[in-house]
Amino acid sequence: HTIGMICIKSNPNSMSILCIQIILGILASQNDYIKWILAFCMSMNQSVLICDQVNPILNEILEKNGLQITYEPEITPEQIEEKIGNFEVVIVRSRTKITKNMIAKAEKCKIIARVGVGLDNIDQVAAKEKNIRVINAVEGAMNAVGELVIGLMLSLAREIPRADREVRNGNW
Repeated sequence: HTIGMICIKSNPNSMSILCIQIILGILASQNDYIKWILAFCMSMNQSVLICDQVNPILNEILEKNGLQITYEPEITPEQIEEKIGNFEVVIVRSRTKITKNMIAKAEKCKIIARVGVGLDNIDQVAAKEKNIRVINAVEGAMNAVGELVIGLMLSLAREIPRADREVRNGNW
């Protein structure tokens, strides 16, 4: 409770950023506590442009918390340049590249959120110059990375790469 109140009183934009980060994290975790925090924090009435296909849960959560969603998973770069100036929040995945030209036209934008870990598809320098916060779901890949590590450990313990090589060479 205290952290949320401090965020709200000290800087409303930090509340927005915290809430968007929580939303992005929900895609990786269905924790009820996170949903409660989201419901507590998300009282802003901002417009959001979602430029890529995302889990329908994201749209549902954003709409339930008063955000005005424009969901355009097939939007072209040219259309983004035309429309980006009307939104406070822009959400992307890997397909969409947010360029310097797009950011220059993002008059109302406060947050560019990446549903994923990498930020290589967002011009971070241009965003920083325009005082737009760029965030991502840093914990979004946590489960996938853990699963991969366990899978690779099992593969090495059972000598699967060697066995695969032997089969391909016709030795087994």
